[in-house]
Amino acid sequence: MELSTAAVRCPQGSLRYVWKAGDTLQKVATAFQTTVGAMISVNPDIDFSTVRPDTQICIPTRRLTCPDADLYVIKKGDTLWDLAREYGVSVNTLMDLNPYVEPTRLAIGQYICVPKREPVEPNPPSDTCPFVNDVPDCASLRAAERACTGTDTVQCGQTLYDILQKYGISFQEFAEFNPRLVLNALLPGQRYVYPLKACACSGSGKYIIQPGDTISSIASAFGITSSELLRRNPAMRPGDFVRGAEICVSYPIS
Repeated sequence: MELSTAAVRCPQGSLRYVWKAGDTLQKVATAFQTTVGAMISVNPDIDFSTVRPDTQICIPTRRLTCPDADLYVIKKGDTLWDLAREYGVSVNTLMDLNPYVEPTRLAIGQYICVPKREPVEPNPPSDTCPFVNDVPDCASLRAAERACTGTDTVQCGQTLYDILQKYGISFQEFAEFNPRLVLNALLPGQRYVYPLKACACSGSGKYIIQPGDTISSIASAFGITSSELLRRNPAMRPGDFVRGAEICVSYPIS
């Protein structure tokens, strides 16, 4: 991409650029290894929804930072839903960190902000394998999940919003339980799964967080996703998953 030589006044730590036909805010931000939010901040008078070719704008060149968060580079196949699950937070939390990001149009190489990961304490040396006594019985886990989910059918004229309102669940929860459904094109007669909120944790389904445990490592050990682990502990925030805390890892089987 060419840089303009015109004497446009840009803030310190940025350079001039001439907008070209076909440019988009996200495309230019990715090409110059900056964020959409940083682009907007150094161009307060530019409306990027109507910017025309040959318009001169400013490009940030300072080292990218995310206040109280970490930078992440979008890779092939990444979605906000997958990243939210990986970091053990909601999609809304990611959107709060990236208010200018279009969630359905992530680009490979794009920079976004993600929550800081808590440092992992090394496990003490041991002759035994961790979680040996907590290895889940797969059949029991599947039965427990069936006991805590329900199925229904899309009705004529019913929208995804109607379904979410009906069962009081989030888009993220619905998407995780129905990975094969095209959520923006639900059809009458399609069956879907929804989580039951009444399920409680039994004594045998509880676990005490050990040194070195993380949300993702606990979820993996019990054969569930990080997001499902958070759903089974609705009163806890990701920061509450600390050593010594008692959490729910499996539901009772009905």
